[in-house]
Amino acid sequence: KEIDFDIEGAAIANVGANERRADAIRTLQEKNPGLRVWLTLPVAPFGLTGEGVALVDLMLARGARIDGLNVMTMNYGGSRPAGMSMGEASTLALTAAWQQLDGAYRQAGMAKTREELWAMLAATPMIGQNDIPDEVFTQRDARALVQFAQETGLGRISSWSANRDGSCGVAVDDRRVSNTCSGVSQEP
Repeated sequence: KEIDFDIEGAAIANVGANERRADAIRTLQEKNPGLRVWLTLPVAPFGLTGEGVALVDLMLARGARIDGLNVMTMNYGGSRPAGMSMGEASTLALTAAWQQLDGAYRQAGMAKTREELWAMLAATPMIGQNDIPDEVFTQRDARALVQFAQETGLGRISSWSANRDGSCGVAVDDRRVSNTCSGVSQEP
């Protein structure tokens, strides 16, 4: 009923693969009219990368329907200004991605309403310690993201990953990313 393609790293820049993917998605949608397709893409506080925007444009140009765009609100690195919280970076990233999605649909001649576009967007932060040493998505950031989602009508919020929602304990270095704990002190 629904599939999500996580396209990042070298794959997002591979135009030939993206063309084949868009054509395959369009064919799947033609043969399965109820199939919903989401794309999971990297984002920065300024929005999708140029490659991400190009991918969305390509999908629309080749007739593949995008039902949702999940942006990975994490690991911003140098794109996050010093002193900006992860919650602030996430809301900026989502707002910029909304503008880019709006532009893509208008360019394709398929304009959508403000509400439709917000409902198509999702955020997936990495809870706790991110791969970037000074990036920690805190409970305060989570509350800010939830409030933003409620105000805008954001389609979804997920997290990477639920099994990390726990303290690491003394045996684990709290400044590294673990797939079994958050890297931050927290109550169960």
